[in-house]
Amino acid sequence: MKKALAIVLAFLMVLCLFAACGEKKAETNTGTGNNTTNTQTNTQTNTGTQQGESTVKVNEQGVAEANRSTVGMDYPSYVELTPDQINPSDKTLHIAFSAEPPSCNPLISGQGVAMYSTVYMFDTLLQYNSKTSELIPWLATEWEWIEDTVLRVKVRDDVYSHAGDHYTANDTMYSLQWGNDCAALATYVSSVIDIDRCKVVDDYTIDIAVKSPNPFFVYELARICYVQVVGKTVEDMGGRDSVQVMDANDYSTGPYCITSWEKGQVMHTVRNENWWNKVTPYYAGIDVFYVTDGSTRAMGIEAGDYDFDGEATLSLVFDAMKDDTDAINGYVSETYSMMNFVFNSNHEIFQNKALRQAIALAVNYDAVNEIVFGGKAIPATSIIAHSLAWYYAADEGEEEYCHNDVEAAKAKLVEAGYPNGFTFDMIYHGGNQSVIKAAEVIQSNLKEAGITCNCSPLEPAVFNETIRTDNWDCYCTINPGSSPLRSLVKVDPALTHGQATGSCGTNWYDGPGGNEYITELVNDCLYNPDLNASAPSYEKIQDIVREYVPFFAISETISGGLCKPDIVNIEMYYGGNPFYTSIYEADYLK
Repeated sequence: MKKALAIVLAFLMVLCLFAACGEKKAETNTGTGNNTTNTQTNTQTNTGTQQGESTVKVNEQGVAEANRSTVGMDYPSYVELTPDQINPSDKTLHIAFSAEPPSCNPLISGQGVAMYSTVYMFDTLLQYNSKTSELIPWLATEWEWIEDTVLRVKVRDDVYSHAGDHYTANDTMYSLQWGNDCAALATYVSSVIDIDRCKVVDDYTIDIAVKSPNPFFVYELARICYVQVVGKTVEDMGGRDSVQVMDANDYSTGPYCITSWEKGQVMHTVRNENWWNKVTPYYAGIDVFYVTDGSTRAMGIEAGDYDFDGEATLSLVFDAMKDDTDAINGYVSETYSMMNFVFNSNHEIFQNKALRQAIALAVNYDAVNEIVFGGKAIPATSIIAHSLAWYYAADEGEEEYCHNDVEAAKAKLVEAGYPNGFTFDMIYHGGNQSVIKAAEVIQSNLKEAGITCNCSPLEPAVFNETIRTDNWDCYCTINPGSSPLRSLVKVDPALTHGQATGSCGTNWYDGPGGNEYITELVNDCLYNPDLNASAPSYEKIQDIVREYVPFFAISETISGGLCKPDIVNIEMYYGGNPFYTSIYEADYLK
């Protein structure tokens, strides 16, 4: 029988409504790595939601801590370990990956699929605990907003590159400058940080400036585009543009060192025995094989050639989860991204609120989940993923339309002035198999309510260009949901953040305060670094969107992978990709 183990996992988080409703608990942040105690200064408040009473803690640096809930995610068995429990192996983990990066360095290659095959070799300032949605001190030990746009970060004093050069705050600045100069990382780095105002305070302290108040920036420091390097080692190897720097990671501080790279075939790495972290990675080495075809990677796992494929298609993952063999295991994990259906309220027909509500009621969310995500995704109940700190559930009796009710949809059509139904056009991202399947389900669902949806798949580049214009009625795509940014900018009638986001337009809200009120709420959410103070705005904007439906989330999404059945302890980076240095086999305990 298959030895696959699963745990019930997901997260439920809400922010406090008003500081007056709770009490403050003062604690101290002493976290310095994996084997640390993460304690922070928190504000704790209880608030009732559909899920019941939830306690939420938000620290003074604007980072919310998660609560665990019981919505199911299927991971290979996860166990909290301490360093004295881990029995490091002499085995090498074999990972099969679809694409080879142009460089081992994320600061050169940029943010892309190929990059995730090398990220395990580097450290970031913070790490993200995918089981609790908490930030973990990593190379950074402390962080604090000293101004609305300046984050003061203190870094460890015991970190060295693979070549033996000491890491300091000067190297933090060197790494930020490199990321800022990388055009492929512009969305995450140069468009966010104000490099000219960043400054080194002392050997282990740096002030990182951002271009506008951004409470989500702390989470960004866990992204791979903020990996850290030691500048002296880079320069000794020939500088940023040298072939040596492209193909080797001696300047990294991370847990694995490159020993050789056979281009087009495999990259070999070994464990960094001098890593600063007291938790020794389980595997003595990690080899990355480049295998384009997903079915070939799956067959390689079954044959024992590979141990892990972290980018398998969901169809292959579901097949493996059903397959009663000892050869391969499938797993799924939450991504925090949302599959969204967006209306263009600049077009007269979708200025009709009842019409938008009818479409939301006509969609069969359970059918989308079952057909697209194998029934394993978490139903969307807001425009923000439920496990994120900024999520608010609807209160009991609150007006909301994101549930399937065909008869209610037909009644809304009558209210909207379309008793015999109507026809509209929808474009969708034709490069994503999940969206393609969902579009077919949605088209069928709407037909049951008397609504004809003409669906047009567009190539990714064409799709992205089209939603920058006004030449669309509706669109369906998956938006990254690791912060509320993408959702909130869609509903800003002022278009402050640019039409490039695929905005819902300027004519969807006719409630109290008008468009100015919506823009005020959005700006408070996006630019107020005090998450406690902006919590009421997060709650209110989600309530308004549930009622007015300028767009709605069809489903939260999942990603999946394949592995040997004895692989356990899979964690995810911020963004939903496997953190290979946490992985163990069934004999990991001493």
